Amino acid sequence: NNLQPHKLFKTSKAEDIQISRFYKKNKLRIACLASLKDISCRMYSSLEESIQGFSKNINYFFGNSYFIALLFWLLTSFGFIPFIINGDVLLLFVYIFIILITRILISLISNQSLKNNLKYIVHQQYTLGRIILKSFQDKRNSELTWKGRKI
Repeated sequence: NNLQPHKLFKTSKAEDIQISRFYKKNKLRIACLASLKDISCRMYSSLEESIQGFSKNINYFFGNSYFIALLFWLLTSFGFIPFIINGDVLLLFVYIFIILITRILISLISNQSLKNNLKYIVHQQYTLGRIILKSFQDKRNSELTWKGRKI
């Protein structure tokens, strides 16, 4: 069987996800190996390159909805503000607890340093906002290029 899924899905915005679905549809086994320390990948060599790369498929994770992507970003970046304004200390602590638990789980699953994950939380949220904005601009201007090809 001479499958060449990268050729089949080279115009897809989320090539890896499409390939996984293709494999499942054809009853081929796949696995997500994010938590194995023996496997690593460095897809991008700079922040700007990674913003370009992730902007091509960020909406795929939010049902192709910029509204939901933006809502997620706003809630995870600024969701604490209403609790501070209202003086609701209990809900503020619940919000912070949920953010901390999420960061702990992400760090464990992806073998990332929890200390660094927490240290860079503001920068990560800022970058996520940039990725969502870039994705929206690229779609509006029909300028999405990936690995030298228009998609």
